[in-house]
Amino acid sequence: MKQTGDMARQSAQQSELPSALRAAVAYLLSHQAADGHWQDYRLPVGRSTAWVTAYVGVALAESDHSEAVRRSAGAAADWLEQHRPTPQGWGYNDHTGPDADSSAFALTLLRLAGKTPLPSDLAWLRQRWHRNGGFATYARDDAWGAPHNDVTPAAFLALAPADQIALRDDVLEVLARERCKDGTWPSYWWRTCHYATWWSLRLLRALGVPQKGRLPVVGMDEQHAIHGAFDLALVTGIASLQQARPGLISGLASELLALQQQDGAWAGSMNLRVTDPSCHQPWSGDVACGRLYADEDHLVTTATALRVLAEIAKMAEITVVMEVKQ
Repeated sequence: MKQTGDMARQSAQQSELPSALRAAVAYLLSHQAADGHWQDYRLPVGRSTAWVTAYVGVALAESDHSEAVRRSAGAAADWLEQHRPTPQGWGYNDHTGPDADSSAFALTLLRLAGKTPLPSDLAWLRQRWHRNGGFATYARDDAWGAPHNDVTPAAFLALAPADQIALRDDVLEVLARERCKDGTWPSYWWRTCHYATWWSLRLLRALGVPQKGRLPVVGMDEQHAIHGAFDLALVTGIASLQQARPGLISGLASELLALQQQDGAWAGSMNLRVTDPSCHQPWSGDVACGRLYADEDHLVTTATALRVLAEIAKMAEITVVMEVKQ
């Protein structure tokens, strides 16, 4: 009976997914400024422009291949090229200086838009690598300049191919060393471990080291809890990447779809942590680690949910094709 229920739920979900994805894409496109950029969050240093533009642009370009999205991604990439307050790299906004996370997403978006990244930008990102430690967010001497689990995967994937080959064994060693006993990776800039875990699993898959047999780790404590749609999307993505049973993935996806608003967005939440630069392990809970901020315009949460659900939809299509061929 349970198997029959799972199959019915998956069938209903497959019919619901396309419209949900279209609504999410439409929401993100409607919030893009005329000059091609997006902005969200409201920190003491202002709203995020370059980082959010790159993050949302990559999510759209990798999830939808329509002409409207191609134009949108191209406009965002043009905006990033034309708004360069520093000689190399991109940052949270024009006032914060370049960081590896924003730069990684910007470089990825440029490639997706058919542009060739400048060697100087790739070299700047490569310099953020700490030997046998991962990628640091900033070029600083405090904790912000230490390697971060939630930055390393996207930064590695944005490197020049030759640098990826050279660092492959080192980054695999870092991923193995930084992984907690429960199978998660702690996040430095995010409220929970789910973001760093999702990205680390994506990197392992890209490196040909797929994961199987583990379940997403969800708990009542701060770093393992689901505080909103952002965390739920990541946990759903983790279940998919770890090849959990289809019924679990389908159940999580159904919960996520149920949270989608009528305008196509998923509500943002207090997900981003601006960690105190003196704090190296904000997940330990024994020090004041910083303040939490929400994506008020719901852009990062919606872009994340879009990526996860688009990948699940793609896997469902592949499964159907395989079943037909058999």
